[in-house]
Amino acid sequence: MSKASKLLTKEQKQVIVSAIQRVEKSTSAELRVHFEDKCNSDVLDRAVQVFAKLGMKKTAARNGVLIYVSVVSRKSAIIGDESVNACVHKEFWSECDSSMRSSFAEGDYVEGVCNALSMLENELKEHFPYQSDDVNELSDEISIG
Repeated sequence: MSKASKLLTKEQKQVIVSAIQRVEKSTSAELRVHFEDKCNSDVLDRAVQVFAKLGMKKTAARNGVLIYVSVVSRKSAIIGDESVNACVHKEFWSECDSSMRSSFAEGDYVEGVCNALSMLENELKEHFPYQSDDVNELSDEISIG
């Protein structure tokens, strides 16, 4: 069994899923969280691969955001699709990731991811407000690789 799959309890996973659902109820963005053990390449390159593998480029508004975490390699990245990147300043991604990693350093992955999700919510609701006809295009479940 991988370290990533044992990292969070069922209850901790539900806390993160609930935070994803909260963000998606206040924005029209689609969010995913992915944990895996090792990242043997550049973290941004790997996050882009996971983004594609999870079908995140298929959202109608191209407004997906991925939080990628490599537990053993101690790497993380937060990336957005083209519509998000057109609206969000580049420094935001590193600020969001830095905030998340400071909690990771203390061993608190739930707090780190939830803090990043809160930062994303504050930023994304300005550019991607919730629409009454919004459809949840991507799973809210945490993916483990």
